[in-house]
Amino acid sequence: MTKDQIEVLVIDDEEPITSMLVSVLQTSGVSAYGLNSSPEAFEYIKNNPNLLLVITDVIMPDMCGEELCRKVRNELKQEVPFWFVTGHGQLDEERLKVVGVERVYYKPLKMDELTEKITDYVKYLRSQ
Repeated sequence: MTKDQIEVLVIDDEEPITSMLVSVLQTSGVSAYGLNSSPEAFEYIKNNPNLLLVITDVIMPDMCGEELCRKVRNELKQEVPFWFVTGHGQLDEERLKVVGVERVYYKPLKMDELTEKITDYVKYLRSQ
């Protein structure tokens, strides 16, 4: 992995949330990049197959997080882990695991706790 390679892609249609999480991750030593649209994210994932993790909101215009995950799995045949962050009630997590979603976090959430989970996960993946 090169020094400049992005490890985590953060996707949320609310730009302040994307910016905040990317900033916190970068401060924690994780190379992160943020986008505010699922179609843009799909193209980014297509062109950056070595991502370690995708963190995405569930409900977004154009393409929901679940559809993005399915599209990455089916069209790109990529197995990059997806974590969902949502403020829209309980999701069928068992169904989402079948799609390829590893974890689901519900808003409101504590940014420091989420950051720690992401940082620990990325460190684990780096060591593999």
